[in-house]
Amino acid sequence: MNVLLFSFIVLGAVCTVTTLALLAYRIKLTYHEDTSIHANIVESSLADQQKSVARRLEWVDRVGPILTVMVVLYGLVLVFVYIYVPWAAGRVSA
Repeated sequence: MNVLLFSFIVLGAVCTVTTLALLAYRIKLTYHEDTSIHANIVESSLADQQKSVARRLEWVDRVGPILTVMVVLYGLVLVFVYIYVPWAAGRVSA
């Protein structure tokens, strides 16, 4: 395996770990999420906390699927290059 392909594999692994970390962060956020409605003045700090968690979840729900699709496509391209390039090189030299 050449150095260039190895560097692309490392980049793919870093992106995969980032995606998994985002998934773990989302699980952590939803584990502590409060689903009850806080509308009283006394509970305004709880309402502010709910808004903050909701904003974070919206961001994760927007970025997560995009990052997941990018990682899957990147992995498919790496598999294609890893299989096709040696096969094509063998056909040319034969």
